[in-house]
Amino acid sequence: MKPGQENEKMLMNELKDALLFYSITQQKIWEAANHAESGILSFYTDHQRSYQDRPFEEVRDEVMEDYQHELECEWINSLRTRYQVSINQHLLGSLVR
Repeated sequence: MKPGQENEKMLMNELKDALLFYSITQQKIWEAANHAESGILSFYTDHQRSYQDRPFEEVRDEVMEDYQHELECEWINSLRTRYQVSINQHLLGSLVR
């Protein structure tokens, strides 16, 4: 394989991984939050002090953003529980140079 082709293949794999990550994030976080009105209202009720007791309609976008962040944290924690992350220090060291 020619050097340029190897770089192109690596870039295509990175793009593929990025698109996959985006797709999963969209499904697990954004769409879940958009279709879970009861979850958003429950989150708002539980964290109402964070919004200085403003009416829900005034802070809905902020609540949605915070709720999405919570869903993302829960998802990442579930992945960390299910899968062990290991870093090849030797390989990492060779990349940093």
